[in-house]
Amino acid sequence: CICSVESFVQCRVVSTMIEYTNNVNAKDKNGLTTLMYALSSKGCDDVVRLLLEKGAGVNIRDRNGMSPLMYAVNGLSSKSIVKLLIDKGAELNAKDNDGKTVLQHSIDLCSAAIVKCLLQAGARVDVPGYDGLTALAYTVQRCEENTDAIVKLLTKYKSNVNAIDRQNRTCLMLAIETTKGVPSNRMPRMFYVLRYIIKGADVSLRDKDGQSAADIAMKCGLSSTLKDVIDLSTDNTNDN
Repeated sequence: CICSVESFVQCRVVSTMIEYTNNVNAKDKNGLTTLMYALSSKGCDDVVRLLLEKGAGVNIRDRNGMSPLMYAVNGLSSKSIVKLLIDKGAELNAKDNDGKTVLQHSIDLCSAAIVKCLLQAGARVDVPGYDGLTALAYTVQRCEENTDAIVKLLTKYKSNVNAIDRQNRTCLMLAIETTKGVPSNRMPRMFYVLRYIIKGADVSLRDKDGQSAADIAMKCGLSSTLKDVIDLSTDNTNDN
């Protein structure tokens, strides 16, 4: 098969380069190693395995603080390669120079399977990352394929739906704000996310501007049905 031939040639070339340079962890001007390039490329699983066999470092960082595992979960690598990196000791809770966690990088790819792989391996679900956001808060600001599935996964792993960002906004508030400008064909997905988050949300919380989730819902012009759900939850909280 052509793929097998290409993979064989790639491995031979990489093997020769390693022998010639005698440094499997050599970096380019941007701090990228051969392993990082392989993880960013389609159909290079065999090359990745070869590099790891030759001692490629799994926790080396590039100039932006990106680790090999971040390249894997945010690129074209298979789930088996992600698992292999973890087995080799890749740091699950590493952050890049922007504070973005491995889990958040995986969410960029919108792959529930990769997110689940990281969670099963022990990735900490509520580590504040980019902009002070937890993985759940980061996810609800997206409206992509599998967003709802990832939200369900994160809450299953006990992510705190009431965690706040630097503006004291909760996951529910962020999800509501995200509905602004969302195409009509994607709104059902966002409604699912909102309904799922509100199950454990404390809707009495307010952001730095003193706004509650219900206030934000009104400003965003959400349907009266959804606002009724939030108001009902508020009433239940006050009764307890």
